[in-house]
Amino acid sequence: MKVKALIILHLLLLPISKELYAQELNLDSLIILSNEVSDLNQKASILNRIGNELRYTDYEKALLYVKESEKLSKELKNKLQLAESYIIQGIIWHKKKNSDSSSYYLQIAYDLAKKINYFEGIVKSLNSMGLYAYYDNYKEESRKAYAEALDYIDQIDNQKLKVMLYNNLAMLNKSEGEYDKAIEYYYKALNICDEIKFLKGAGVISSNLGLLYEKQKEHETALYYLNRSLEIRRYRKNRKGESYVLNNLGVVYEGIGEFEKALEHYKSSLEIKKELDILSGIERLYNNIGIIHKELHNYDSAMYYYNKSIEISKNLKNEVTEARTVSNIAQLNYKLGDYNNAVANFNKSKIVAEKNENIEELVKIYKGLSKSYGALKEYEKAWNYEIKYGIYYDSIYNLTSKKYFEEIRSKYQNIKKEKENQQLQQVNLQQSGQLKRQIILSIFGSLVTFLILVILIIVYRTKIKLSIINKELIIKNKKIHKQSKELEKAYKSEKTMAEFRENLTSMIAHDLKNPLNFIMYSSLNYKKDKNIVIQHAAKQMLNLISNMLDVYKSEYAKLELDVSETKLTDIVNETLNEVNYLLSTQKQQVKLNNLDRNYVVNVDKEVIKRVLINLLTNAIKFSPIKGIINLNFEFNYTDKYLYVGVNNKGDIISKEKQEYIFDLYKQDKKIDLGLAASSGLGLAFCKLAIIAHSGKIGIKSNKEIGTEFWFTLPGSRTISYKKDNNFKIWSSQVKLSKEEKDYLKPFANDIKVLDIWEISSINAIIHKIEKKSENITNWLDELNESIYKGDQEKFMRLTNLE
Repeated sequence: MKVKALIILHLLLLPISKELYAQELNLDSLIILSNEVSDLNQKASILNRIGNELRYTDYEKALLYVKESEKLSKELKNKLQLAESYIIQGIIWHKKKNSDSSSYYLQIAYDLAKKINYFEGIVKSLNSMGLYAYYDNYKEESRKAYAEALDYIDQIDNQKLKVMLYNNLAMLNKSEGEYDKAIEYYYKALNICDEIKFLKGAGVISSNLGLLYEKQKEHETALYYLNRSLEIRRYRKNRKGESYVLNNLGVVYEGIGEFEKALEHYKSSLEIKKELDILSGIERLYNNIGIIHKELHNYDSAMYYYNKSIEISKNLKNEVTEARTVSNIAQLNYKLGDYNNAVANFNKSKIVAEKNENIEELVKIYKGLSKSYGALKEYEKAWNYEIKYGIYYDSIYNLTSKKYFEEIRSKYQNIKKEKENQQLQQVNLQQSGQLKRQIILSIFGSLVTFLILVILIIVYRTKIKLSIINKELIIKNKKIHKQSKELEKAYKSEKTMAEFRENLTSMIAHDLKNPLNFIMYSSLNYKKDKNIVIQHAAKQMLNLISNMLDVYKSEYAKLELDVSETKLTDIVNETLNEVNYLLSTQKQQVKLNNLDRNYVVNVDKEVIKRVLINLLTNAIKFSPIKGIINLNFEFNYTDKYLYVGVNNKGDIISKEKQEYIFDLYKQDKKIDLGLAASSGLGLAFCKLAIIAHSGKIGIKSNKEIGTEFWFTLPGSRTISYKKDNNFKIWSSQVKLSKEEKDYLKPFANDIKVLDIWEISSINAIIHKIEKKSENITNWLDELNESIYKGDQEKFMRLTNLE
């Protein structure tokens, strides 16, 4: 009996909480105990507990037990247990998707708990009200409920209930973008879990913290908390929870581009769900795995998993996930150049997204349709969907408003017609009553009583119908209020984009104006090297215009490449010749580090030259006068890729700006690389070009190394070139007299102490040499050719005039 008493006492002290904190008790033992216990108050408590446990698996049975507890509690006048039964019923009805019944029971539970000063019951009911308002997207009501619950938090000893409340408050703040507050509440909950050794709660809170840090792109912290959660789930042998955390880890690894690890975690999560026969969520995992295979360019595998996701979504009648997967298939169709199927699948997905008013998904679909129709050269349709992409929210609002007012008008007409029928029925009844009174005066009193009863029934039924209509109107008003907020958000977004376009136009005009001023000024004032100045300015303008055209063309089709094997030194040399004038104006030098003269890359030579020109131009702008710009090369012969880095010692670029520096449409108002504004088209083109070559691009910027823009190119190799036989007969082609050699020696001595790749310094010396004779002219031509081809042997032979 003592053991039984202890069990009952434990049950009485256990809090009723959300699914997250349900205790793992033996349900069969509880049912047996409910039949054996003699104390009716204890029995009411056990019945509530059984109902609370059954709400996870069998709603109807759960309601039967809780209803029995409610009946018993009323007979015993045990208001505390009665409040508990109302709370559990509110939770069960919400799980059954009956919001009205759920709200009803939670409200009477709250009123009763407040009346008897049962603070724990007040917090439980308010917490559930706040949670369900959050689920239904009534966030203001949710916040009010949680705020009132916090007023009572210090008056309760139930630590697990505090954990639950803090966790829910964190979710609410996270959904509204208030991440600092969300983190504060998560840590409050986690501290309590650690203090009371509540492993289950610690596992859940750690998982939620990990997801929040992932949303803030703090991936290392996210991985720490998710792995902590995974360790707890595995220790507790909670396979379902383990599957959930593995999926979230996959999301983080996907976000940082570690697709193999993401795939591994998604597949582990999928195996557990299959093992536990949990169909819910499998369709999303198949979809996620399909996305990873698409990123890994395994397009057949991606399509296989997308189709598996659709198959399960249809079985579960989950049309939202099915539509999202169809949209992903459309994106894959577009990537593969199958634009007709892309259009067909985007349109299938659009039907469901419009039906469910899924704004985020619709924005992607409309953009996809615009790009697909553009690729098919159906420009009118492309333009129409681009407009929908921009003003979609207005069209949705108007459609919803029209539908809403139609429903109101219909309800009004129905009520009006029903009232007219009631009046006609009353008139008929009255006329019938008069006739009967004339014929049978003895039943006058009975007839009057009957008529009154009929009228009362009609009035009562009318009130019920009006009450239902009022509830529907309240729901519709809330929905309109929600859509109004979404419209306001969309307007702000569109306004921000308009400002961006305006600033971008201004900066492009600014970038074009500088070289134009250069040309105008040089035509009036330069006497010497006028053509060089004009040519440099013209090349600047051509490069900017090419960047702009390629970046905007990429909205509809990928960058087309003309790929061929090219010697890396040829690209470097031609690039340095292009920026030589700009280097000379700043008295700067480019230092080449670790360049393999026999290295060959399989690239579009002109495109990669433009990438280097853009990066070197930036480096020149933000390097000090007489500064050194390092062009760094690393050759990975194992993984077969080439690393190229353009390094300067200018101002440091903040981490915040580094995140979006290559993304044209994610910039606030301008690209600020240190000292000046730019349109950012050059860097956007660089990203476009390197991705088209299946490479990677990035930036490193700190006090130790300065700023280094880098990119990689895959599939490079080294080959051996035969020496140019022409060099052997150089002496017979270029003959210098003693006087000519004496004239050239000082210049040659200055040149030969330089490395062949220090082109800007070499050119500065060459420009001082006068072409006094044909032999000197030939010597200069040969020297320039050796520099152009990167031929060190010929370079040294030409500069050695002893």
